[in-house]
Amino acid sequence: MRANYAARLGAWGLAWSLCGAASVPSDVRIATSDRTLTFSSAGKLISTATLCQGYTFDQFGAGGPKFSPDFHFVLVDVLGPFTPGNVPRNRALVAVATGGIILAPDFPGYAGIPITLDKLSWASGQRSTLRYANGHTATVHDPPPRAFPLAHCR
Repeated sequence: MRANYAARLGAWGLAWSLCGAASVPSDVRIATSDRTLTFSSAGKLISTATLCQGYTFDQFGAGGPKFSPDFHFVLVDVLGPFTPGNVPRNRALVAVATGGIILAPDFPGYAGIPITLDKLSWASGQRSTLRYANGHTATVHDPPPRAFPLAHCR
């Protein structure tokens, strides 16, 4: 029983690594709204990232969401959940190939990088490497140790 489970887990991991973010083209276009990011290339849909009710994307700025240098990930601010008197701000990573979203508290488990409440930015010219406010950097595992989850809203 255990060997069968381990074999299935190994096969899934191999499939994930082979079809991971490597299929993302370099000419990705993005359309934004309060709760969705839609990724396309050459007029064809790649994926859509959707936030659950009570959350919104924030601070796209003039340049829009910030792509990693390899276009595999997008770094963006998220507001929510909206509750009376409380609108927390969080950082989120979005996987372009799948539309999966992770918020900063889940960074270590999915992307293998430390969490922070400070602003993050992409380290210029370095593939999927984030620069923290204190100057340290961390590389997002690509493919991630665990696939970014798709929204399963209640």
